Order: sequence, then structure tokens, then C-alpha cells
Amino acid sequence: MNKWVILALTIVIIVSCGNSNSSKNFSSDRTANEKLSESQTEEYSEDEDEDEDENDEDEEEDDDEVTATINVETTSKNPNDLVRSDEIIFDRFFGDLNKDGEDDCVIITKQTKKSAFVTDENRGKLDRNRRGILIAFKEGEYYNTFLAIPDCFSSENEDGGVYFPPELSFEINRGNLTIHYGHGRYGWWQYVFRYQNNNFELIGYDQADMYGPVLRESVSINFLTKKKQTRTNTNPNDHDSNEIIKETWQRIDLVNGLVRLTDIEDFDNFNVSSCYSIAQ
Repeated sequence: MNKWVILALTIVIIVSCGNSNSSKNFSSDRTANEKLSESQTEEYSEDEDEDEDENDEDEEEDDDEVTATINVETTSKNPNDLVRSDEIIFDRFFGDLNKDGEDDCVIITKQTKKSAFVTDENRGKLDRNRRGILIAFKEGEYYNTFLAIPDCFSSENEDGGVYFPPELSFEINRGNLTIHYGHGRYGWWQYVFRYQNNNFELIGYDQADMYGPVLRESVSINFLTKKKQTRTNTNPNDHDSNEIIKETWQRIDLVNGLVRLTDIEDFDNFNVSSCYSIAQ
């Protein structure tokens, strides 16, 4: 009987020891697993933080891009909204350009580049930002941008030398767009554009070469009829305006068809005589 009791006690002791070791091993494994889990969690957290930082940087870059992006609307009830965010409105006028009975809008824009500001010895700080043109057709309640050329005209603050620089002005007359340069006592010149063939084409050019009130010579070209009129004062030295005019007419040939407004990148460098030749 005593043998059986001793045997039973021995088994109980052995089992208890095994459970204790297993419990210790499980507790140790659990602690290790918790540490690994915490370590992985920290790594993921760090990765997420890095991702968040990268996302923040991307968002900051995106913000910069958004700030630098030029805002261009093509349709609006207010034509002013069609002007780019890096431009200002220099002038604006209305008139029917496409003969649909609606008053279209022409906006003269001006760039706002800081690098275009200069300091003149006599005139002080000048804004030499170039000017452009935007034409929007009226359709019902909305204006739709037809064309926009941002820098085809020089600024109003150019150096005119001993005289003031030519003054730029615009007019809509009988459906035609006239771009006029006035140069005081030296005369004037102008370009006449008409909306046709889905563009504004140069249909006329007029020029008057003056010396004060006295006409020296005037030129008028009709690119549709291909005719050039020249009026020359054969008495240019008579300052009492006793003009003696000699009038001549010539046929012309177009070099590459009618010039379009969108073809002229810079009116300062545009020479109308390059558009035609005298017919033989």
C-alpha cells in the first residue's frame, strides 16, 4: 500500500514540475512575442510616420504647384474671369466681332513679372511688363475665350528716345478690330482685322507719315481686294499745309495668304511689307 502511495506522490511532483516549466516557457514565449509585436508595431508606426511626412511633403509640393499654376477659365458670365491669374486687365471694350448680334469682349491684358520692373534715370521706377490680347465671344449669358495672346504688345512705358513711344489703342468698327498706334507729330499706323475663316485675319493696313501737321506720305492697303494706295505730298517743306498730293494705285500679291492675328508674336517686330509684294 505504501508503495502505491509513494508512486502516486512521485507522479504528482513530476507533473507539477512539468507544468511549471511549460508555464515559464509559455510566459517567456509570450513576452518575446509581445516584444516582437511591439517592435513591429513601432516599425510600422515609423513607416506610417515616414509616409505621413512624405505625404505632407507631397502636399506641400502640391500646394506650391497649385500656387504656381496659372488659372485659366474659358467660359464665364464675367469676362474678367477669363484673364489668367498672372495677368491684370489693362483695358477692356465691347462690340460685335462675329456678326451674331452679341457684344463680344476684347480685353487688353498685362503681365505681372517682377523682373520687368526697371528704374529709369529720369522717369524712376517703370513697369515694362508686356501686354497681350484676349478675345471672348458672347453666347447667351456666357463669354467664351476665342483666343488669348499674352505678350504680343510692348508695355506703355517703353523708351521713346527724344520723343514719346507710340501709343497703342483699339477700336471695334463695323465688326472689324482695329489696332492703332499713334505717334504724335510723326504720324500713325493701324492694322484692321476681321473675324473670318475661324480666325482674325489682317484685311487692311493704313499709315500716315507726318511732320507736325504736314502729311509727307500715306499708305492704305486692302488685302482683300489686293490693292495699295499711296498718297505722296510733293510739297512736304511747306509748313502752311499747302499739300500737293500725288496718288498712285498698285496691285499686290500676298506672300502666304492673309496674315492671322495669332501669327503675330510681337507687333514691334512685325513688318507689314513682308506680307505682300507688288504685282508685276
